[in-house]
Amino acid sequence: MAERELRAAGRRLVQAVEAERSRWATKASAAAWAAASDVWSDVVGLLSRVDDVVAALERAGAEDAARPPPAPRHRDKGPPAPCELVSLAELSAVHGALELVALWGACGVVEKGLRSIGQGRETSRAARVPIPAAKREPAGPTDKKKRLEAMFGVLFRTIERPALTPVSARFVGDALATALELDRFDGAGRARKLVTRVPGAVAARAVRELLGGAVIPGEEKVARPPTWSSKACGGLLATIARENLASIMQEFAGEDEVKGSGSDAPAVERNLATALASVDPEDDVGYARDVSPQLAFEIARGDDDSNSARGRIATLALARLATRNPDVVVAACAGSLFSWSPPGDQRRLEADRAIFSAIAAKAEFAGPFLVHPRVLASLLGLAHFCASSSRSADLESIGACLASLARSDSARFADVFDATAFAKDREERPRFGPGGEGGVELRGTAVERDPIGTTVAPILAATREPAAVGALFARLLRAHFSGDVDPERLAVLVKVAELLDAGAIETSGTAVLETLGVVLDARAEAAAREARLVIVREKDDDDDFVLEQVALGSLLAILELGAPERCEADEKALRALLPALEALSAPGRAETAGLASECRALVLTRGAARLRRQDTTTAKPSTWLEALDAARSDLAQHGSPALRACGVVSLTKFARAATRRREKNTRDVALPRPDEWQPLAAALVEALADDESYVFLAAAHSLAALADANPKAVVPFLCDAHETGKVGDARLGEPAIARLGEALACTIKRRGDAAPSYAPKLARALVRGARPDAPDPSPRARCARFSNLAELAHLARHAVAPFAEDLLDLITMTLDLEEKDGRESDRGFSTRRAAAFLARKLLSGSGSQCIDAAPRPTARMCRRLKALVDDDADDQNARHHAAFALEALETVLDAKIKGPDKNKKITARDVLPLARDDWLVSGGGGGLSIHDASVQDILRKTDPRSS
Repeated sequence: MAERELRAAGRRLVQAVEAERSRWATKASAAAWAAASDVWSDVVGLLSRVDDVVAALERAGAEDAARPPPAPRHRDKGPPAPCELVSLAELSAVHGALELVALWGACGVVEKGLRSIGQGRETSRAARVPIPAAKREPAGPTDKKKRLEAMFGVLFRTIERPALTPVSARFVGDALATALELDRFDGAGRARKLVTRVPGAVAARAVRELLGGAVIPGEEKVARPPTWSSKACGGLLATIARENLASIMQEFAGEDEVKGSGSDAPAVERNLATALASVDPEDDVGYARDVSPQLAFEIARGDDDSNSARGRIATLALARLATRNPDVVVAACAGSLFSWSPPGDQRRLEADRAIFSAIAAKAEFAGPFLVHPRVLASLLGLAHFCASSSRSADLESIGACLASLARSDSARFADVFDATAFAKDREERPRFGPGGEGGVELRGTAVERDPIGTTVAPILAATREPAAVGALFARLLRAHFSGDVDPERLAVLVKVAELLDAGAIETSGTAVLETLGVVLDARAEAAAREARLVIVREKDDDDDFVLEQVALGSLLAILELGAPERCEADEKALRALLPALEALSAPGRAETAGLASECRALVLTRGAARLRRQDTTTAKPSTWLEALDAARSDLAQHGSPALRACGVVSLTKFARAATRRREKNTRDVALPRPDEWQPLAAALVEALADDESYVFLAAAHSLAALADANPKAVVPFLCDAHETGKVGDARLGEPAIARLGEALACTIKRRGDAAPSYAPKLARALVRGARPDAPDPSPRARCARFSNLAELAHLARHAVAPFAEDLLDLITMTLDLEEKDGRESDRGFSTRRAAAFLARKLLSGSGSQCIDAAPRPTARMCRRLKALVDDDADDQNARHHAAFALEALETVLDAKIKGPDKNKKITARDVLPLARDDWLVSGGGGGLSIHDASVQDILRKTDPRSS
């Protein structure tokens, strides 16, 4: 039944086409066609005839689908013919009808520039008549929409039928133009629906026809398509790309297109990339997830011209997608790579490795890929297997991938490498093994961590990226200093250190500076922790201190001997060292504070040379006094930190030159003339008043270096300046006086065995400044003087006698008079804590001499310390210092009572002087405890007030 209907519809269509051919055959020539004023109209009902054929085909197809399976037949007899078949005459009639509808009807209705007969089909072979350019009919919107709907319905239904594909495929562009024009009326999405119903290659070709413009009748030029249609075609390309990106690349960037591309080829590539990366209003995330893996495969194609063009387009499109949806794009690309199922697919492994090598070489994607654990875990697993099995060629390929990743951001590469290789909560790393024919295959995942320490050397050597090697070493070193106890990470750290030491692998200058920064940061944190917990380090000879000295010495050598101008990464790494150098420049760390302060000043002078070159008015100094004046002038440049740092560095160099001169000729213990050092000392003292820490810290250490050259003259000069508050005619402020006291304490501490001879004069001035009635009674200034006194008291020994009583009265008065204030606010806590710390240093360093010089004041101070220890409501830090002071007192008294004989029997004769001098007897009748019980019994018996 359906077959008979199809044959009848086909005969009617053939008759209609013949009638149309006869009607147009009366025209004389093509010129007459072009001048004709009439337009085509469906007089003979071609649209209805074609629609009848399509409807009959649909019914025939439904009948074929409902037909039961054929019964078994003889082998010489074939299966019955399907109903959905058309004859050659019917196909020719359909072709002619569609050509008339599309080229003469649709092209006369759609907007100019969208379609024309200039698509290479000026003569209809099906209708055997010339098809001239249609004259556009001035029709209203309603009539235009009706005609477009009728034409699109026929074209769309014809294109959908598989039996008519041989003739309908060439009319997809006409149907698409009609659909775009219709979508302008109601936005029904007919064009999107059409491109999803036809093969991707056919749809891409149709879109390209629309983007190519249309021939203007009677003129030898092409009209550009309307702007709205170009935008719509871009959206259609995105729709096609979601299912079949390769068809678009073949159509727009194929071999023929590359060979015929002109000067506008880059613009075409950019426009196509923009279209492929367009925003899908319905599902933008899903679009990025579907298209990204296809773009990744296009990037990884070969190196010939056509594939290179496809790779450029895909690179631009993927970069724009990654900018908008980075997580989705990276996850989609990485999820399609190294996701083998089942394990052992060697061909997939090799293809994925090649694809990833090409993708990773693009700087636009190397950074985002680092954040995906699957990629780096797979690469590390491959590299580990290749290194352990001596597959050098494969290892070089993986090393190139790792290098391309590290090149974009070495610091992040090191962090991700460390997290992937050593983190306990990471994803399971793929394990690889030998495959067939010398290949590599996936063996599953490693539940336990693979020992990567044995293969880290060849992996890093294959990477050949110095910045990555240095960043990884700095990352491992930072983990080590933070207390990490992972043995595998420590083994890798040691191995990398050995390779760097042996010169087997190289690192960058920036990485060296970052490594020094890790060491200095760790030491700065340790110094801050010791200061916070009030830990007194008697000897700085441990390994950490030696490491700090080596790091500071290396940094100083780099700054003094290295290039004056460095890259931006090096300058950034140098600036990152400033906080740690500031912490390490603090007073009280005399062994390394000078190095740290000098390094800090040198870092801050970066750029001063450029300012010097710009200043052409300043002549080069001829004498050192002129150079000194130039340095003082630099220090006065408050608006230029680099020049101020340059000035203080110049002063430091003068001081170090004086020290080297003394060391060169040890017999010349003093400089020959005072005018060679007094101007320098005065300039350094004035620099102590600067508000910038890098200036006054460097000046303090320079004063200490100058005093090393001529201590007998410089130290008294500085003590006079500290006591009078003046240097020449210049008056010093309280901050400068306090800093000068710190510099003097540091200087005297460096005198070694001769320190006691310099201590008394400075100590008296410090005691006056630490009293509550001092010119600057602020807790901060007083605590600074207490700290300096603690340094001197610990070193004074036999020289403590001249100022011992003043020192003891200061401690007792501070603990007594400020007790109430200290318990109510933080204002008194700091001074009481500083006083207790001073008592601790005094008794531990010069306790015996202090008892001999001022026994009763010492006893009063010790009783006050005992009361402080017993008071639970007092400051914990002050009680901590007081307890250590009493322990030092125990040691001193035990030595004074027993003497050198530790087994001596103690008698009342030995203890009576202590009891007579009001020792060991508190106001409440209790005495200080001494470990020997016999001493306690004798004290109770000989105490005149015990009754």
